Amino acid sequence: MQQQTNNLVSSNALYSKIILLVFVLMCAVKRSNSFDYFKEKPSFMKSCKLSQPDLTKCSTEAIQKIVKEIMKGVPEFRDVIGSLDPLVLNDIAFKQDGAEAVNILIGLSTLIIKDMSRVQVVESRVHRNDLSFLLKLHMPELRLTGHYKLDGRILLLSLKTEGEMAIDLEDVNITTLIKTDLFGRDGYTFYNVTKVQNDINIGKLKAKFDNLFGGRNKDLERSILTSINENWREFFEVLRPSTTNVTNQITFDLLHKICLRIPAKYFLEDIPTPKQFHENISSNTL
Repeated sequence: MQQQTNNLVSSNALYSKIILLVFVLMCAVKRSNSFDYFKEKPSFMKSCKLSQPDLTKCSTEAIQKIVKEIMKGVPEFRDVIGSLDPLVLNDIAFKQDGAEAVNILIGLSTLIIKDMSRVQVVESRVHRNDLSFLLKLHMPELRLTGHYKLDGRILLLSLKTEGEMAIDLEDVNITTLIKTDLFGRDGYTFYNVTKVQNDINIGKLKAKFDNLFGGRNKDLERSILTSINENWREFFEVLRPSTTNVTNQITFDLLHKICLRIPAKYFLEDIPTPKQFHENISSNTL
């Protein structure tokens, strides 16, 4: 009898746990679907038309407005893309092999980018034939901080260490080409970002890496940092391919998430349907 009672209690406890787990999962699903995409055009968005003569001017103003609002923290986007100022990234790697002066791997367990909210949209050009975008962005300053692990060579010195780093950038100009496709959902047309390519140029760079030699040689550490900062253009060019790849990946991820939540007609009122768009692309390739 006691054994039967114990079995019943055990079964009831297991049943209760299952019910609780189902309830938690249902709540999680409901919460994740609470914001899928905007069913109505947000007040912070300005719409343009493909047919208007001043499309570039209108698009530039529209993108600047939405960037400003997203940087301020639109509630619906906060859980989707998190904070953009500061932007916090994890597990980032910069690698350069075979250069004469630098052969290095820099791994960042955490990278914090500040001052992105000061971004200025210089130009947003819509290519009518394929609905790709060309964005020109300017940021007066950017500050990057984080914990680094370094393995490689700078000049004739072998380095294998870790510590804290800070990089200050001034006059940052980024030209971004965004390739898109269109798809339909619930009667709406959405952008699907398929490719992002960035071209980055900066006016000044100043870097600081502490603990370069495990704290054993501060004079040599200062000498290396002085060399990097005095020859920052060469240092940046060495890391440009890796920097561009990382930036492309970050930008693609952000734009992809944003575009999946904003119907395309909120950007362009006379956007074609996916069917019309693909038929036009097909006819242009014949």
